[in-house]
Amino acid sequence: MNATTPLTAAGLYQTDSTFRRAIDEWVENRRCDLRLVDYLLDLDMVPQAEACRWAATEPDRPTYENRKIKCGPFPTFDPAYNETNGTKQNYEPYWYWMFMGRDTMRTCDDVPMSGYMRSESLDKCATAADAILWLIDNWHVREG
Repeated sequence: MNATTPLTAAGLYQTDSTFRRAIDEWVENRRCDLRLVDYLLDLDMVPQAEACRWAATEPDRPTYENRKIKCGPFPTFDPAYNETNGTKQNYEPYWYWMFMGRDTMRTCDDVPMSGYMRSESLDKCATAADAILWLIDNWHVREG
């Protein structure tokens, strides 16, 4: 990587064991560790750090799948399986976020529409870690 190539969370996950461990712990605990903010700021990854600051400081909310389970911001899994009639859907399973207005965020997979820069091609992810990395890399720091 040369000096003009910006770091990405996805790239860092592949090369940095400390960062990878922090993301894996987010997946395991369903909660972003606030120490990740300082780690990313030390790397001059300000938008990514702000995404983690948001995730680490949001209150626990119910999961989409089971309202009795609460956690910090965490993507939802679509198993591509219809539980009602037991049929496999016509697509691969994936993890995703729901983009909502800040006043309508009700479950842990809800993220504020005003806080991200959405990339249509990457919003369905193969793993929870991929969805978290997508969110971190697509976060937009608003001016003012």
